[in-house]
This record gives sequence, structure tokens and C-alpha cells, in this order.
Amino acid sequence: MPYYCWRGVRLDASWCKGTYFARDIQTLERNLSRQEIALISYRQKRHLGLLPINAEQKKAFFQHFHGLITAGVHVWQALNIISEQVNDYRFAQIIDEVAVQVEEGKSLHDSFAQYPAVFSNQMIHVVDIGVQADNLPAALHMLCAHLYAIEEFKKKIRSALLLPMVTLGMFIAMLLVILFIIVPQYAQLFLSMSKELPDVTRMLLAMSSFISSYNMVGSTFVSVTIVMVMLHFAKKPKYKWMLDKYMLSLPFVGVFFRQVAVVHFLRSLTLLLNGGMSIVPALKASREAQSNAFFKDQLQHIIDDVASGQELSIAMQNRSNVFGQDIILLITVGQETGQLSGMMERACNMYQQKVERALHRFTMIVQPMLMIILGLMVAGLIVAVYVPLFNLTDVI
Repeated sequence: MPYYCWRGVRLDASWCKGTYFARDIQTLERNLSRQEIALISYRQKRHLGLLPINAEQKKAFFQHFHGLITAGVHVWQALNIISEQVNDYRFAQIIDEVAVQVEEGKSLHDSFAQYPAVFSNQMIHVVDIGVQADNLPAALHMLCAHLYAIEEFKKKIRSALLLPMVTLGMFIAMLLVILFIIVPQYAQLFLSMSKELPDVTRMLLAMSSFISSYNMVGSTFVSVTIVMVMLHFAKKPKYKWMLDKYMLSLPFVGVFFRQVAVVHFLRSLTLLLNGGMSIVPALKASREAQSNAFFKDQLQHIIDDVASGQELSIAMQNRSNVFGQDIILLITVGQETGQLSGMMERACNMYQQKVERALHRFTMIVQPMLMIILGLMVAGLIVAVYVPLFNLTDVI
């Protein structure tokens, strides 16, 4: 369904305008007439749709969907209601198309599966489990809780990285102001001095001269070209696998990336197991949600071992470079007590706390370091600018 930009008139002869999501012009006129508005003119609104559907919109959709289904509204009617209230044109159109497919008799999870860029494997499988168990509200509630936990985890990561990134941005902005504005004002004065300039002043003048010349433009073009070529090759499976393996092998940073991947994997697996899915399909669906190619490759080996009859803990033990002994121990206990999903959730929370503590330590270390570097840069500027000026006064 398209968005329409419309203009109309009320019963009191006042003009009004707005946008509305409707299946056709007749539906638009009917909905406006319910609000005592006569449609005068309209045009279809175009959207570029450059950005993907974000996680916050998906979470809001499933929360609204859960509320309507719990209230007893039919699935296709609930989808129609939500499509008229979603602000994002593309997402509203997808929801409307899903509603049409469901109304025509197609299953809900198959309709979701037509849009893999919007609905992940976990969402599709949980909805399928809820429909098969004739308890869709419970499945949607579990999915909402899962999406909320994932989003809160991502927010904590973003908030922890925000302050260092802002400080780094200020550092770069100040450096550019110094090189573009301050240094050129003193350049001719320094170069006209008969005394030899300090090394730090000559270096500052050279940097300012470089970024103000065409060499900077050429270097930037070459650098951007190299980065684009590298990104192109990084998307190829072979090179992506090698790059992801290298990222996980880096000291400190690699441990952090591996812990984040483990948290996402365990949370997805816990969600599917709580929904009643068997272990092998749940492992496969959780594997598909991972972005690290090397990590996915290791998970595939675990899936093959479990499918051949091995216990999950033993299969993970064979890949101890991915999963730590603490996770393997908890999963072993879960298998022996029949509470595998509960132990996985406990392991997930434990690793999430590790990631949060690592982020806290990172910000505690990096933030002062960036401030020190910023202070040293200012001190270097003072030395580079004022020492030659003091020498100039000596000459006078």
C-alpha cells in the first residue's frame, strides 16, 4: 500500500493536510470521511528507502502484534491495523503484503520468510513454533523479550563506546583546525626568520602544507580507492573467512568480539529451545544469525557432531577455542539435569556481564588516554608556535 500526501477541508471550512497509508484512493477517502474531512487533492508519496528497517521498529512491531493477538484480533486484521500505524513506508508496505498473504491462506511464518532482510530466522522459527503449538501470543511474548534483551545489550555497547568516539572526534577536529587555520597564519612569519626553526615547528608546517596541497587530494583518492577495493574483497567468502578469523585472533579485541558472538549465539539458541525446537534445528537457525564467517564455520562443525549423535557439551569441547570451559561446564550440567535452556541462559548472562565489564574497562582506560593525547597535542602546538615567536623577540 502506498503513502498519500493529501489536502482536505473540515466541516467548519478549515483546511488541513497530512499523510496517510491506504490501500487505494477509495480507502483514503473513506478513512478521512470518518474524521469528517473531505478529500480535495492527493499525491502518492515516494520514499528512497536507503536505510534498513532498524531493530527498534521490529521490536515495536512485535510488541504491538502481541498485544492485538492477545486481545483476540485475527492475525491478518492485526497486521492491517499495524500497517496503518507504522511510520516507515517500506515497513508498512511489507506488513501489508504479509497481511494479504495471510488473508489468502498462507501461513504466517512462510509470509515472514518472504522478507529475510526484515525478519530473521529466529523470528520466523519462533512464530512457526507458536502457530504449531496453537499458542501464538506466548511465542510472540517470548520473542518480544528476546528482542528487548538484544536491543538493551546493543545500547550498552553503543553507550560505552560513545564517549571515547566523541573524544576522538574532538581530537581530530582540533587537529584539523590547527593545521588548516592556525598554522597557515604563522607560516610566512616562521619561514622569514633567519634562525633555524625547532623540529616540532618544521613538522607542523610540513603537515599543514601537505593537507593544504593537491597531494592531500591525491592521497585521499588513493586511500579511498584502496579501502573500497579491500571492502569489495572482504565480502567474498574466502577473504571474509580469513578476515573474521584474524579479528578473533587479535589480542584483547579478539576476545571481546568472540564474547559478543557467543552472547548472540547463546541468546538465540535459548530462545528457540524455550520455544520447543529440537537441538539440531535450533543450532542451525542460531548459526545463520551470526555474521562472523569463522565463527559460523566452527558452529557448523558442532552441528555436524551433534547431528551424528554426540552430546552438545562434547561437541563444544572439541571446539574449545570458541567456547570457554565455563560455558561447556554449564551446558554439561544442563544436559545432566534436563535444564539445558536454563543453563544456556545463565551462560549467556554471564558472558554478557563479561562484555559489559570489558567495555567499562575499555572506557576507563581509553578516555583518559585520549584526553592526555589531546593535552599533549595542545602543548605541542604551544611549543611549535611560541618558541619561534620568542626567538623572534630575541632577534628584535
